[in-house]
Amino acid sequence: PVGTAVQFKITALDHEHGFEIEGVKDSCVSIPKGETKTVDYKADKAGKISFKCCHVCGLGHGGMKGSFTVK
Repeated sequence: PVGTAVQFKITALDHEHGFEIEGVKDSCVSIPKGETKTVDYKADKAGKISFKCCHVCGLGHGGMKGSFTVK
């Protein structure tokens, strides 16, 4: 629901990646190979929220994206 604090724990297994939530200024977080980063997000609006890899990481980079829904 709106107002909920969401915590993402992301691990880069093969090489450096990034994590960015669409529409959140300066939200790109670098995730070095073998490390886990925690990203906190407060769901301040309802709707579909998109995220993606924000570091060019190889041939599959364009497909590294997803979304979650805030109600």
